[in-house]
Amino acid sequence: MSSENSQLRADLAHALQQLEAQLDLLDARLRAEVDYPTWAWQHDDPKSGRRHASLVIQALDYQDGQDAHHTRIFPALLGAAPETLAIARAINHWKSRVRAALAPMARREIVVTNPDTGTDIKEPLDKVALRWLKHPRFHKRQALRELVVIDHPVTKATFFWARLRKIQRIDKAEATRRLCERLERADTPELRLEWDCLQALSPREPLAVVNAPHIHPKVNLVLQTVDGIKRVSKRAVLPVLYPDRSGTTGPDIRPLPDDPNDSPTRLRRSDVQVEDDPFLPSLHIHRYRAGYR
Repeated sequence: MSSENSQLRADLAHALQQLEAQLDLLDARLRAEVDYPTWAWQHDDPKSGRRHASLVIQALDYQDGQDAHHTRIFPALLGAAPETLAIARAINHWKSRVRAALAPMARREIVVTNPDTGTDIKEPLDKVALRWLKHPRFHKRQALRELVVIDHPVTKATFFWARLRKIQRIDKAEATRRLCERLERADTPELRLEWDCLQALSPREPLAVVNAPHIHPKVNLVLQTVDGIKRVSKRAVLPVLYPDRSGTTGPDIRPLPDDPNDSPTRLRRSDVQVEDDPFLPSLHIHRYRAGYR
């Protein structure tokens, strides 16, 4: 193995070991701070909620049966001592160091021996290094998510399910290409109608591919700062940590509904650019509203 590859593996090993050490420290502190204000999704008991919060924070690897595209989530709002918040910030630092160490390794391949067949095969260096570090099932997206650490006391927290639509802008030529592929597979009257509608458009009109929304928990926080009230919105896929003291009542909390469909209906944005009804339903393609074309 080249000296450069060896240095990359050493950098990863150091960063990952430091990350694991800080995670252990945070685990001990979260479990000990059971008298601090605690709200944990679907957990009424603070002790149980903090224990589960710590387990999700520490989840670096895939669990048995976990879908490859699934990441574990656990919305929570945990009051914590300054020392605990400092450890959480250190965790974010070492997560970024692990991410930086892995990035160049993913683009390199090395030759290893397949233990089952005895033959030499090429594998990405990051995969080999993680296996060597006893993390053969390392879940990069899950493990390297940053913790949300708030610097100011929280007076109010409103949890909700956010729906983020992913919109891709394409032109008529690209839409035509995609529809042609559909027609080659199945020439149906519905697709023919879509074809006629598409051909009637100007070549210069932009179109939008609107994929199914990504649903994830978020929280709106009201903070008490030295300059007065401040409002911020944060992702809540992981517990949110903020400064508080043992024995206090904690902030006013509107909890996250168990079912995303139970979330209160939010006001429609006035700057929506894409029409509600699909223009080409088979491809999830919409037209832009008149003012955005």
